[in-house]
Amino acid sequence: MLFSSYLRLSILITTCASYAVIYPANIIFDMNGVLSYQDKAQTVLAAGPITVARLMLASRTIFVRSLLMKTLHAVPVKVDLSCTATPTDELGRPMPNLMIAWMRGEVSGKAAMQKIEVFLKQDQTICQHNAAKKLVLLLSEAIFLPDRFIGATRLYKKSIALVKACKNSGHRIYLLTNWDKESFALLRKKHPAFCTLFDGTVVSGVVGMLKPEKEIYAYLLDTYDLDANDTIFIDDQAINVTAARQAGITAFVCKPTKSLLSRGPNVSDMRRQLNNWLQLKSNALVYSTA
Repeated sequence: MLFSSYLRLSILITTCASYAVIYPANIIFDMNGVLSYQDKAQTVLAAGPITVARLMLASRTIFVRSLLMKTLHAVPVKVDLSCTATPTDELGRPMPNLMIAWMRGEVSGKAAMQKIEVFLKQDQTICQHNAAKKLVLLLSEAIFLPDRFIGATRLYKKSIALVKACKNSGHRIYLLTNWDKESFALLRKKHPAFCTLFDGTVVSGVVGMLKPEKEIYAYLLDTYDLDANDTIFIDDQAINVTAARQAGITAFVCKPTKSLLSRGPNVSDMRRQLNNWLQLKSNALVYSTA
């Protein structure tokens, strides 16, 4: 009986890029760090390499990112932090309130830049030199101005190939990302083929929630009528993965590649973990129909 049931189900299996599909699963991908990244060279190029170098020398600033983040943390913005965990940046550090408000859609990119400008005019402690203030403004524009942000956004080709393989295997593909709505709208225009790969998207700046708030996971499941038991989520932030698991979703952290010759996510590890989970679900289905 078990063998005959297994044989009948095996006839329905189709294989594509090493994925054996017995039923369509729900696979949710994060954006930054998993499917895309910011090209730092392009960011500097857009700001003007000579200008950036001159400002760094004039302000005697080497740790540019540290200066930027200190400034953004100091910009006064009221946000609701009642969620159980504070959102983090790509390095796992607490995100500035200004960025939280921006990614929730409570503050536009233009309004964020205005707040930064007002703060820098008054600040005499973090950015003590005018050159440092100009440098912070240039770097802030690369984050908060959609055309600058999308201009430096690059898609990981191997990650996109994995998404396509999952899609072609009959799985339903979703995107869950902490992005502002203006930048994501521009992304749709620049990469329409990429955006059409997804059966559904949840963008924090559109829905007014962001990872790791539990409400955004519930929103995704409810909006697209997904069963958490048949859903898996991939994110590069451990805190977001933990929150997804608390919502009943299987989830794992997208690890960075350890190769010195390439950068980005470890797509081989993503593929392995997806295959392992799909195999477990397939076996469970086979035994349940025996």
